[in-house]
Amino acid sequence: MKVKGTRQLYYQDVANREITRDERLCIITLRAEAGWSWPNIEDALELSQSTCKSVYYRFKVIGTPSNRTRVSRPLLFNLETKYQIERFLISGPCTWQLTWDEIAEEMGLQCSGRTVQRAIDDLGYHKRTARRK
Repeated sequence: MKVKGTRQLYYQDVANREITRDERLCIITLRAEAGWSWPNIEDALELSQSTCKSVYYRFKVIGTPSNRTRVSRPLLFNLETKYQIERFLISGPCTWQLTWDEIAEEMGLQCSGRTVQRAIDDLGYHKRTARRK
């Protein structure tokens, strides 16, 4: 009997998890080769029916059971460029007073000052200088 206010999960303490490659292969073989129904696959593997269907239909479209790699915009600065900006900033006190846009212009970078600021933040630097003492 189910107690009010509780929810039974397939796996204890794990609400959302990525299924393994073996589980994806099992779904594909059970559906395509063995001809199992979705409820039978769901019960056998203890996965939701929607998860099983999405894995199977993704396999039919893409042709591979693995997940797609994330497609994103390429990085503007690689690690070497970030280090060049860092060396430029610590080269002398005159560079400490430059704005981010001026730094990008001085180094010949085709980007905004905000992009330079994010690159320096990745290295652990934060530009905070007092206006006046």
